[in-house]
Amino acid sequence: MRLLKIGYVVKPHGIKGVLTVNLTLGNIAAQHAEPGRKIYLEKSSDLCGPFEIISIQHHKNYLLVSTKEINSIEQAEKFCGYSVGAEAKKLPKGLYWIEDLVGCEVLSEKNETLGTVRDVVNAGPNTLYSVMTPDNREFLVPAIKQFIKKIDIAGKKITINAIPGLVESE
Repeated sequence: MRLLKIGYVVKPHGIKGVLTVNLTLGNIAAQHAEPGRKIYLEKSSDLCGPFEIISIQHHKNYLLVSTKEINSIEQAEKFCGYSVGAEAKKLPKGLYWIEDLVGCEVLSEKNETLGTVRDVVNAGPNTLYSVMTPDNREFLVPAIKQFIKKIDIAGKKITINAIPGLVESE
């Protein structure tokens, strides 16, 4: 089972076990957080669920998620800081599983090898690819279309726009 991380639990809402969830994937996340769908809550190696969604409400910039299984504020408090995942057999176009990106060779648009993706880091609203160069230096590439030009998961290659200063050491 592969989980698409769609957000994280910020805090309980009220006393009946409602979770306040900050969505990290916008509309894509909202499609996976609908009544009747099942979600999982995960923190480190603690995976809990499935939890069946019974209702969703929009509140400020958050979703209020009620599940069949979480019925008290005490239960909801336990999940503060947990990421919210939904089963996804296939990801929407332009999204990739982290484990598929790690290990990809990173190339410049001139087909020069720059390094290998070591990790994918969520830095607030931005996602960064941590790339290790052949001489063991790390550089970070923002996962946005201005930098990422092509991702070939089958070929394990990512082509980037290597602007001056991105790869060079300080």
